[in-house]
Amino acid sequence: MSEEKGEMDLEKRRTDWLKRLTDELEKTEPLMPLKILPDGIKYPQWVLNVEREFSMVMFPAAKLRDANDKITPKRMGALLGHLCETAVWMMESFNDGAESNGEQEQEAPTEEDNKKAQAFCVSMDVWYNAVRRLAKRALCSSVDQPYQDMTDFLLGYADGFSRKPKTFQVGNLGNTNFEIY
Repeated sequence: MSEEKGEMDLEKRRTDWLKRLTDELEKTEPLMPLKILPDGIKYPQWVLNVEREFSMVMFPAAKLRDANDKITPKRMGALLGHLCETAVWMMESFNDGAESNGEQEQEAPTEEDNKKAQAFCVSMDVWYNAVRRLAKRALCSSVDQPYQDMTDFLLGYADGFSRKPKTFQVGNLGNTNFEIY
């Protein structure tokens, strides 16, 4: 009986931990400055299906194929790893673009262009910092989990994070199906 209670406590602890991380993860989504589908629009199912396919290609380590699969420590780690690799890659690309833009001659930007660029930079910074906070909390909280859950989480995180694209070329993004989409 005691062993059974211990397993139920372990499952509840895992479920509560993953729920907290899922809630935190969902809070970062509205902050993302670049979105596939803008918020506030009711999309037809086929559009949502395409978005889901795109997510599966961009986050291959998370194995999102079956929407009915429950979240596991490994899947959560992979989702957060992919999110972090995307954030780091976007910031690096953004910084590289800003540096190389200064080298090219172009028209002087309008006041409206400057305001849009400034708003984008602010939103990018807010999102990036939210992702960093989430990564810190998730990685720190993983060490408080049972060994197998911590191991699965860290393996998933490492798998997702290690897939950061080297360049912005199509063949470097997501998995091999990305070029087709």
